[in-house]
Amino acid sequence: RYWNLSIFYFGPLIYNFYRTQNREYIFKYVFMMLAPFVLFTALRTGTSLITSPSIARSIKSGDESFGTLRKGIGGYSFIYFLVAVAPIFLYISIEEKRLSKKALFLGMFFGCAVITILSNYFTALLGLILSSTIVLVIRSLKKGSIFMTLLLIIIMIFLIFSGEEFYNGAVDFISNLAGGKTADRLTTMRGSLFQGLVDEFVGDRLQTFQYSWNAFIEHFFLGMVADTASGYLELSNLGQHSHILDTMAIWGILWGSINIKILFSPFNRKKRSKNAAVTAAMFIVTIIIFGFNNAVNSVAFVISIVYPFVTDYYNKERRLPEPEPKPVS
Repeated sequence: RYWNLSIFYFGPLIYNFYRTQNREYIFKYVFMMLAPFVLFTALRTGTSLITSPSIARSIKSGDESFGTLRKGIGGYSFIYFLVAVAPIFLYISIEEKRLSKKALFLGMFFGCAVITILSNYFTALLGLILSSTIVLVIRSLKKGSIFMTLLLIIIMIFLIFSGEEFYNGAVDFISNLAGGKTADRLTTMRGSLFQGLVDEFVGDRLQTFQYSWNAFIEHFFLGMVADTASGYLELSNLGQHSHILDTMAIWGILWGSINIKILFSPFNRKKRSKNAAVTAAMFIVTIIIFGFNNAVNSVAFVISIVYPFVTDYYNKERRLPEPEPKPVS
């Protein structure tokens, strides 16, 4: 289970090695090599979701799912990869000065958003909306733009007085666009978003979270793997809806905490606090995905390699050239 998450552990080590060698540019070529495959999968997945809204959710295991994957259609791992990379695309579109690059990355962001809406992954949609909002709000406040500040104030006033109508209109739009399970969930929340989220959590996730939490309390110190009498049998009954909770239950407080520390290690560097907008967004994405879903290598790749590369790149772009030393007279 954990060996299959190799990027989760080795991603930070790989990136830090190349960073200390001043060879981060290598990752540019890695991204360029991956881009055609990601684009092809995105196009195949998006077009397939239009005619079959549940196709991404139906990819589990077995010959039928393998046949779908062979067609270039992405499932759970690909959808959450798009959710993780979407706020980075949005951040780059804001930071870039060239209009062509702004348009390119903004288009990529909207592509991720459309596929996420069509995919019928409710938690994915919430994660994308929240992380994107964080990027826009923090970046606007950091720029100190009077226009953007006034715009944010107007939006807040609008949401306070007309939030219900705005939300219901958004639900109707998503329902008409995507249909399927996510639209059904959003429709049940009409009129009360907060209460709807609470009901959704209680009805869909609470029971699995409770099982993982109880397993963690029962095997607090050494985890379920140390209980040779029943631990291995209980592993198959874990909630499978929270990587963080399941990790603590499997490994106990000591090794579980180390696992969680590795997960959040890309956020440790102080220099990345300069990129507050994307850092806060990615932190929230990490909590949502790994707190409410299973871990996958595609998301670990974004968090441990793509996100650090982007923040370090723009930190170097902002760095002022050092003045040349004056000749000694």
